Amino acid sequence: PKNYAVLVIGAGAKFRKWDIENFAIIARYLKDKYDYSIVLCGGVNDRKEAEKFSHIFNYDYMDLVGKTSIIDLLYVIYNGNLMVSNETSAPHFAVALEVKNIFVISNGNHYGRFTPYPPNISEDYHVIYHPEVEKNKSRYRFSSNLNINDISTICVESKIDEVLNSSSPKPSWF
Repeated sequence: PKNYAVLVIGAGAKFRKWDIENFAIIARYLKDKYDYSIVLCGGVNDRKEAEKFSHIFNYDYMDLVGKTSIIDLLYVIYNGNLMVSNETSAPHFAVALEVKNIFVISNGNHYGRFTPYPPNISEDYHVIYHPEVEKNKSRYRFSSNLNINDISTICVESKIDEVLNSSSPKPSWF
């Protein structure tokens, strides 16, 4: 698709995976409010969640879960307009590719080690942390057992709106 949001539903550990129902709500929000096409990405182990997504999300979308090489995934990420992802390698790839509008859902595991990025590296990597992390960030520097699903879709929608509504438009020649 021409204008699309990449949703990365996978993660290396179950406690780092936001529920697929939440991703479907965000996908619907991005489609309805911003008219983004949706591209769903993840690894082979995420096929069950992708199948569940297909029953919840009632729009057309591109399902690339378990169907891309790393090189293909980089291409998809680079050409997308926005990314919503669990804390996994994909958003870090997006930073390396200088992608704009990267939104990461995190329970705060290893806060300060991998997130947040210093502004001089990326101002486009926006983390939506578990509410408890926001209260006491230093407590989660080494680990977190907070439930990632306590992060509401409303928090993610609010962060997306905040960033997209503050972004200056690209010049017409871009």
